Amino acid sequence: MDMKAVAAAVLLLAAATGGCAASADGGTPAPPPAEAAEATQATQATQDASAEAGPGGLSPTDLAWVQLMMPMDDQIGGMLALAPERAADPGVRKLAARLAPDCASELDRLRTLFRRTGLPETNVHEGHDMPGMLNPEEQRALRAATGPEFDQLVLRNLREYLEQSARLAQSEQQAGGDAAVRALAGSIGQARPAQLAALDRAGG
Repeated sequence: MDMKAVAAAVLLLAAATGGCAASADGGTPAPPPAEAAEATQATQATQDASAEAGPGGLSPTDLAWVQLMMPMDDQIGGMLALAPERAADPGVRKLAARLAPDCASELDRLRTLFRRTGLPETNVHEGHDMPGMLNPEEQRALRAATGPEFDQLVLRNLREYLEQSARLAQSEQQAGGDAAVRALAGSIGQARPAQLAALDRAGG
């Protein structure tokens, strides 16, 4: 598969779902003109290649989506696993117990799809500060927190993950090429409203 096309798909997904790291004042920094031109070209390249079958039949957009979702689910699953011992609020523990199996199931299905490519399973977004992912500072805070502080971190990070993954699922459904990958994206998108409602009930 043309890795430039995969990079273009990542840019398209990122643009469709809010980009990468925000600036210090809370806004999303505007890219320099050269980068903006590259992003425009990347978007067109992704659209042109959306039906191109690569390893395992995955298009660049399919592969970009799977490679974004796997570390997101892996991180959130690890966070939810800490709740029984770290959470002070019974509602947070109950929410984690409800969502952890869903997260694990999603990750298993994503890995099954990814194994079709024959590529090594590595986190290609390691160290990136992307919406829906835990950056190194957030991971350190979670490891150190207990009680109410831990509860608030879980609720905040979980909301960002659920909202961002819903947007990513919609982008994959619109631009993906593989039927099985789009079906998983559809399943994830359908599950998110109920999961967000459960989060609201838990105080998030």
